[in-house]
Amino acid sequence: MDSENENEAEVDLSDLQKTIDEKRSGLPKYEPIRAQPSPLPLQPKQRISGVERGYGEIDHRNSYWGELVRNRGLRYRDCRIETFKIANEKQSMVLEKLNKFREAMVDNANNGKGIILFGPKGTGKDHLMMGMAYAAIACRLKVDWVNGADMRGDVRDSTRNDELERDYASRLISRKILWISDPLPVSGALTDAQQDRLFRVIDGRYSNLRPTWVTVNASNRDELESRLGPQNADRLRDEALALFCDWPSHRETMKG
Repeated sequence: MDSENENEAEVDLSDLQKTIDEKRSGLPKYEPIRAQPSPLPLQPKQRISGVERGYGEIDHRNSYWGELVRNRGLRYRDCRIETFKIANEKQSMVLEKLNKFREAMVDNANNGKGIILFGPKGTGKDHLMMGMAYAAIACRLKVDWVNGADMRGDVRDSTRNDELERDYASRLISRKILWISDPLPVSGALTDAQQDRLFRVIDGRYSNLRPTWVTVNASNRDELESRLGPQNADRLRDEALALFCDWPSHRETMKG
């Protein structure tokens, strides 16, 4: 009798375990919760490609890109190196050198190597630099953009508000990659005071191995140096990729 009761108990326990297993199999599988990206005022096609891997990376890099687009302007949101239309050999050579630079983007940034794109107006310098910024951000490198005219105005305002100019310069020096667009006035050269203020930023970044990218309207190297000032031009060019965008304005081409 005892043996029969033991067998029944074993059967009962077996049935109970089977019932538990069946119930467990009906439960939804646990999936770890992943952080969701914050909504940005950008369309999906404007999102950085290849950042779907890793915790928090979508938020991180797309926020960099969103900030740059908002500051630089929506006109430039679709600018990529790949979307620049090549129409002549000079453009092809410039793009070849930019592509080589971006293949080593992280090393170039860590070594403080900058980029200078200079040439006549309307040659697509800002398009190309925005494409390089896209490539840098895809490598998790933040790119901050500042307009040269606004930069000169901010310095004047800080002086009038008794804010030390070095505090303003320190903010620009601290940026990982700083892109200065059109540091020169529409006509003429920088004044001595403007050259000194610009040099404080450029030299501070140069000393701390922080890359400075510049797009500037200048018809040749001599004009670039004379208008920027020899010291500024020398600091910017040292170990930088300086490319002369010497081809017809795309706006003039469109008019024709």
